[in-house]
Amino acid sequence: MSGRVDPPVRTGTCRLPDGRALGWSEWGPPDGAPVLLCPGAATGSRLGFGTDLVDTLGVRLVSADRPGLGASDPAPGRTLDDWARD
Repeated sequence: MSGRVDPPVRTGTCRLPDGRALGWSEWGPPDGAPVLLCPGAATGSRLGFGTDLVDTLGVRLVSADRPGLGASDPAPGRTLDDWARD
């Protein structure tokens, strides 16, 4: 297993209808086939891995920060199901 970690190629935030920020990180070509990664447990969008495969496959991998992690605003009292609706 490689110890290589590639930082995101692009990062950003968007505003949700309730005004909270939703942070995201992205790897791969900007015009690639979009694939949404929803990390679980107490992890944010910045997962470390090599990006050779997403580039080779032409995949645009977008990973969202869970509420209260990374660049996403907290959402007290909400559940994992609520995050899916974000």
